[in-house]
Formats: sequence, C-alpha cells, structure tokens
Amino acid sequence: MELDEMKSSWNSAKNNINSRPDGCPGGKRRTALQRLGDKYRRFSIFSIIMAFCGPSIMQNAGIDSPWIIAGYMILLAGAALTDHILANSIKAIDLSAMPVAEVLERTLKCRKIHLLWLAVAMPFAIFWCAVMAYDVHADIYLFYGICAGGVVGLIVGIRVLFRFLRDYRDALHG
Repeated sequence: MELDEMKSSWNSAKNNINSRPDGCPGGKRRTALQRLGDKYRRFSIFSIIMAFCGPSIMQNAGIDSPWIIAGYMILLAGAALTDHILANSIKAIDLSAMPVAEVLERTLKCRKIHLLWLAVAMPFAIFWCAVMAYDVHADIYLFYGICAGGVVGLIVGIRVLFRFLRDYRDALHG
C-alpha cells in the first residue's frame, strides 16, 4: 500500500466517524466524555430550576431571612455556572480532530475545575446550613429536617461524585 492510498483510507475512516452525530460507529454507544457533558448539562439545568423554586419552598417552611435566601441562590447560581462551563468545555473536546495530549490536558483541566468547585462550595454550603439551622432555632422539627437533608444530601453527593470521577477515569484511560 502506498502512502497516498494510506492517507486516503485514513481520511475516509476519519470522515466516516465524523459523519455520525454522536461520533461513534453504529450510533448506539456514547463516549465517557459525552456522558460527562450530558451530566453537567442536566446538573446545570437542575441548579437553575432549584435556584428559582427553592426560595419559595424555604419561605413556606418559615425561613424568611434574606441573607439565607441570597446565600442559597448564590450557591446554586455558582453551581449552574460551573456546570455550564464544564459542559461546554467537555463538549468542545473533539476526539477525532485533537491530538491525544490535548484531549487529556482539557479533560484533566475540567476534572480539576470540578474538584476545585467542590472544595470551594462545600465549606460555603456547610456554613449556609449552619446559619440556616441557627436561624430556625425556634422550630426543632425544621432543624431535624435540615440535619436529615444534610446527611441524605451528603450520601447522594458522594455517590454522584464517584460516578463523575469514574466517567473521568473512563475518559482518560479509554
């Protein structure tokens, strides 16, 4: 096989993969990067919905402090923005056009941003929950609800984090 034939067959295979809407032959499998991008997009939408619905739920529960509601909205707006940026960054990775080193570099950068956001947001969220619990000191059942929600949220959050990290590991190691 000559060099020109090899180039044409390589370009034909590359065009064949690029012609698929999902980038995968057969169209049934999704790559780990596509799953990550979809998860970030879903979390971004969910954060926006909760940022607008949450304050009315909190006011119905008797939490009227504007500082607590503002902290809640800031936390969820930051989560939505971070997830939106990560979704767009993951979706911008083109496996067929980029060199492997660049794909790895961009994927590791997104993983680093994700973990950095957690390191910033978790202390803020814990502080916010403590201030909210202090603010509702008159109603012990609401305080118990905050504690129970925190424990359940922590368990669910750890499971989701491990799934994200598994998808990053799959993306990085093939």
